[in-house]
Amino acid sequence: MGLFQQRIECWRCHRFAIMSSLRSTLKPKFVVVVLLGAAFLLSGGAVLRPGSLVGTDLRHGTWRCARSAVWDDYRAALCDEETEEFDAEARRRRRPLVDQVYVANLDSRNDRMEAIEKELRRVGLRAQRFPSVDRQSVGAAEAQRHNASALIGLSVGHLACFLTHLALWREIVARGWSRTWILEDDAIFFEERLGSLGRSLEALEELDDDWHLLYTGRAPVDTTRALMLLEGLLPFFPSREDRPVAPGLVDPGVSMGLWGYIVSARGAKVLLELFEGQFEEGVRAAVDFSLHLEDTRKNLRLYALEPPVSGQSQVDLASDTTGLSGPRKQVIHGHQLLIAGRLDEAISTLREALATMYRTGLGASEGGGLHKGLRYLAQALAQKSQLPGLAAESSATLASEAEDFFRQALEAASAAEMEERMSSVQLEPDAVAGILADLCHLVGSRKRFPEAFERCEASLERARRRGCADSMAVAHQYLGLLHDSLGDAVAAERNLRLALEATAAASIKTSKTSKESNKENTKEKKEKESNSKSPGPEPRSQPQQRREMEGVKEEEESEGGTGSPWSQRTASSIEGDDDEGKAGPQHVPKFMPQRRCNVLQNLCVFLFRHGRLDEAETACLECQALGYGLRLEGILNRIRTAREKQSEVAREKK
Repeated sequence: MGLFQQRIECWRCHRFAIMSSLRSTLKPKFVVVVLLGAAFLLSGGAVLRPGSLVGTDLRHGTWRCARSAVWDDYRAALCDEETEEFDAEARRRRRPLVDQVYVANLDSRNDRMEAIEKELRRVGLRAQRFPSVDRQSVGAAEAQRHNASALIGLSVGHLACFLTHLALWREIVARGWSRTWILEDDAIFFEERLGSLGRSLEALEELDDDWHLLYTGRAPVDTTRALMLLEGLLPFFPSREDRPVAPGLVDPGVSMGLWGYIVSARGAKVLLELFEGQFEEGVRAAVDFSLHLEDTRKNLRLYALEPPVSGQSQVDLASDTTGLSGPRKQVIHGHQLLIAGRLDEAISTLREALATMYRTGLGASEGGGLHKGLRYLAQALAQKSQLPGLAAESSATLASEAEDFFRQALEAASAAEMEERMSSVQLEPDAVAGILADLCHLVGSRKRFPEAFERCEASLERARRRGCADSMAVAHQYLGLLHDSLGDAVAAERNLRLALEATAAASIKTSKTSKESNKENTKEKKEKESNSKSPGPEPRSQPQQRREMEGVKEEEESEGGTGSPWSQRTASSIEGDDDEGKAGPQHVPKFMPQRRCNVLQNLCVFLFRHGRLDEAETACLECQALGYGLRLEGILNRIRTAREKQSEVAREKK
């Protein structure tokens, strides 16, 4: 919000008191009142207070409301866009489209408030500011309680976000609003789609007059799945796609983001009851994912606008939930797009993030932001270079650019490693070994086999020397694919089996380290003794066992073979993106099932190509049992079809 506009709005808030004083006071007091009012207007240091109206005035603009429909000048209601088909009397009787619009904003983020005010004015909307819960206000004991109950741990920022939405629902229930639009302060709007909002709400009422929540903006299901894969959340949620229910409306699959949604009066009550129960028992996930927990989702009537009318800005300087800088957030978002297979978007996002890092320095040293950004960009370019139907010249250009970025990533990771030795910063697992394996993969896909073997062997040697089982698994996997490309089935299978053994060893090591970490952090003697006696690995839902990034890509559907190595995975050698304060022990992967599943998938395809159908099916089913076999139905169907053909041939011979 502009400084002048803030003063005008605050003047409006106080005008009733000032005018009353003018009517009832003598001349000396009149002078004092006028001077105080002028001083208030000319001062500009105050933070915009809760309840302040921002955006277009209630009585003006496309969504203006008549006083007969909304008497309160300071409510951020939206009324239908005026058209010729409604006369003045019909418009007077018609209820508001949305009774109230709230924008959640931290007191410390005036920059975001100014940005959302400009965005609201741009599209003719309005909103009231609602104070977000600050992470600093969350007690340490409360944060620890919810971190322990969460599926993979919960940052204090995400807990504060959970509490903010809980407070918003309480406000809606207390006020009795029929429909309320809730926005986060980094929301943006697609102006060309806003005009359909009224028709969409009418269609929703006709479809389901007891609806609870309507997303106006969210992350697509494929991007959400990518994040869940990276976070280690995928096994805990149902795998379901959006289901169209009416033109422009879908029954949504698991969706990330609550930067824009409309909630009904009934929906606010249901949400409040469900989420107060979650808070009492212990929060299990961030608020956007908590909507889709199975025991919660079955009690909610959720819908989503498709295409959406609102989105999330990607140009912010810092995240309120994680504390990450804007460029570092963009790197993580680019990686999600990469895992989701949206390569062009990933490349664009990562280029922008790297340009900002080089220009400002923000995020470059933040959790290895620079070398990760370079690496993800190289992987996206490498995958794009292997797309079917791409011209040979374009493919070669993309591969060459990918190789250049891999080399830059190698230099950046080596520099970060030097800093690691001089500080508490840790690369987890060995980033240099992983990038060497990536280079092996890329040059192997370009048929430069001697160089590819050299890179993979260097990666393997480094991983062995540093005791990094995860990087050993990656190097063995790529060596297996290289040998398979050259027709050496024995060496290929041996390396794939060694990769599986490495993932098992890494999982055991992670379990032991988790136990040791639990013991060190436990103050009570009885709890220490209990931890030391507990057998077997800790459940992967514990916060100590954080996620290790890996994508599982579907094999090519041609009968001819496994296809390009880059088509077999997306990020199998990438270390996990960090949450604030979540650094784990060096050389120990935080979350291994994704890695193991990726190796199992490649082994499954390899065994299938060599006619060993039962073994192939076993490998694929084990991957599915781990909860990460998103795209294995294709190869499993081909295995079953091949088995049926074998049975037919056997019957004919008899």
